[in-house]
Amino acid sequence: MVDEKLNYSLVALCLLMIFFSCDEDNTEDHVSEGGLISVLTTSITHNQSSKDEYEVQLKIFQGAIKTTHIEVYKQYISHDGANVSEKILHETIAVSETLQQTELTFSFFFSELKSDIILNGNPLPHDDDLSFGDKIRLIYVAKTTEGNSHTAQGYTDTSISGRFAGTYVVTESDYWRDINAQSTLNDWVGVIRVIRSIDEETYEHVGLGPWTYDANDYYYHDEAFFFFNVDEEDRVTYYKHAPNGEKVVGLGTHLLTCDEDAGFFYENIPCDDLTNLAIRDDIEGKDQLFFTVGSMYVLNNDLEPPRIFYEALERL
Repeated sequence: MVDEKLNYSLVALCLLMIFFSCDEDNTEDHVSEGGLISVLTTSITHNQSSKDEYEVQLKIFQGAIKTTHIEVYKQYISHDGANVSEKILHETIAVSETLQQTELTFSFFFSELKSDIILNGNPLPHDDDLSFGDKIRLIYVAKTTEGNSHTAQGYTDTSISGRFAGTYVVTESDYWRDINAQSTLNDWVGVIRVIRSIDEETYEHVGLGPWTYDANDYYYHDEAFFFFNVDEEDRVTYYKHAPNGEKVVGLGTHLLTCDEDAGFFYENIPCDDLTNLAIRDDIEGKDQLFFTVGSMYVLNNDLEPPRIFYEALERL
């Protein structure tokens, strides 16, 4: 019985030795092949009016066989995967053969990225005609001293977000607590606002009036946000419920809008054609957004005068 147990133990030990020996050999072979690429930048968001330059970082690991250069290919993929272009070469990047690890950085403008891509016999359309979630994928192929090619497992997707998503600065502001009472917090000009793209039609405005959604900020409020849409005529309309179905309360009991709650707005704050609109800038990308929203407020079970906010933004 003891001999039988000993035999089982020896068999198990031999299997473990074989497993680890094979694993080690495979690792050494993989490293010695060269062409190892780690993709550090896997995702970039591009809004449809941005003139920004985007940056990608890669890390190259050299083995006994050296990587001499990286070929960067690009490919358009529609949001639903139904339309996919051929892969074409975007650029070639030289790699140092003397360093064991090399971090590479390259940059591009979206206009450069989509140039030369052909889909169904035609160039890609203007940014505004691309759909939310469409993307251009960058694929990385290492070329080695042995003349071999190794495609990285990782890639970089540059995805289309809404036209008005991005970072803005407040250029005008006003806040009234009563028809005869302008708030002392009426000036938040210079504050940075982030507009998030939620889906193809919905944006989130992070912050409301002088309050922010940053828990580290003195004027933090956990309801300081609202959702809106920009229609085909560039008019802003608001959602009184978030995409998850929860009610948007706007610092109080519910959000007020010019379209649905005009009787609660004061004449001191614009609630006409000069607000609740977007102005596109296709030349420099300095889009502008204008908002007038309010909040119904209850204190100690008593209905307080509504808080009314006006804000103008310009894209940075």
